[in-house]
Amino acid sequence: MQPLYKDSAYEVQAKQLSKQQQLQRSQQRNSVQFDALLDKQREVGIEKRYSGSAGKKGETQEESKFNHESLVAAKNSDVGSTISFEEEEELNEEDIHLMEDASDRTLFQALGDLFCIIKETEHLERAWRNASIKADDYTRECTSLINRYKTTCSSLKERLSNPNHFIEEYEIEAPAARYRLIEAGVPATVEHSERLGNQSDILYVTRATRTFITARNVLEMKLLSKDEIYPYISELLDALDKVERLRNVFEGKGKLKEWLMILSRMRASDSLSTDEARQLAFDLESAFTEFERILEARS
Repeated sequence: MQPLYKDSAYEVQAKQLSKQQQLQRSQQRNSVQFDALLDKQREVGIEKRYSGSAGKKGETQEESKFNHESLVAAKNSDVGSTISFEEEEELNEEDIHLMEDASDRTLFQALGDLFCIIKETEHLERAWRNASIKADDYTRECTSLINRYKTTCSSLKERLSNPNHFIEEYEIEAPAARYRLIEAGVPATVEHSERLGNQSDILYVTRATRTFITARNVLEMKLLSKDEIYPYISELLDALDKVERLRNVFEGKGKLKEWLMILSRMRASDSLSTDEARQLAFDLESAFTEFERILEARS
């Protein structure tokens, strides 16, 4: 699987920086070597100039001039800037930092999660079409993936305005997943039963299950403001009210209504405290456990 940052601005910037650093080090190294050789050559020339005859002196001067010119030419030529095999191998092994800070790391992790969710959904849809998975298992797994998809997109809402752009940018071949996650928003079993006019409450059970999990994930992500929590609690209560099997027997709904009233009195920018968020998470977990128990008893 190719990296999510493939051909991104971070990769281009990192490669340019790496090349610049390699060239600078190479130039510095060659400059130091050249200066050392030139100093040595001068010392040898001076020593020979005063140690021999006039003929030898002339030869030493010519030799020194030739060596000096050779060193200058070597410095200015491509040979002078060549990096040895060992040095090149060392440079290639250097880490290229594609992330500037923790927010970039979080972004890439979230994009990686989104990529995995899309690919998992595509494989699940294929298994369902090929009758390789039971309807109950498919509904459960698909509901979980849809929930994870919505939660991940919520965490990326400031950096990813349209998930379709993400799929196109990274050339993800997942047409079934795109339809299921972005367009339908519900498992195929629920979608088809709704279209056929089935009076079963499977649609609302699925919606309630999905919203239960989403609301819990939102709290786990420390999204505690009213405008981030209120829609899920409202949607959850609406779905629970429409499940016939829960009427007059589901006590957990009362707690959720109390939380809806608390949130309705808050301003959109107000947030729950840490203790309130912990209590809401506990009430959601208790209500979901009771919800599952009632459904299993009446199935």
